[in-house]
Amino acid sequence: MSTSRRLGFSLLEVLVVVAILATVVGGVYGIYDGSVENARLQQMRANHKAIQIAIDQSHAKTGRY
Repeated sequence: MSTSRRLGFSLLEVLVVVAILATVVGGVYGIYDGSVENARLQQMRANHKAIQIAIDQSHAKTGRY
C-alpha cells in the first residue's frame, strides 16, 4: 500500500454529491410550495362561500343587506 494515497473524498466527488442534493431539495421544495398555495386557495374559497351564505341568511331574515 502506497503511503502517498490519501483516504477520503476528492473535491469533485463532494461537488457532485452536493449538486445532486441541491437538485433533489429544489424539486421537493417546489412541490411543497405548490401544495401550500393550493391549500390557501381552497381555504379562501371556503371562507368566501361561508360569508356568502351568512349574508344570504341575514338578508332572508331581515329583508335587507
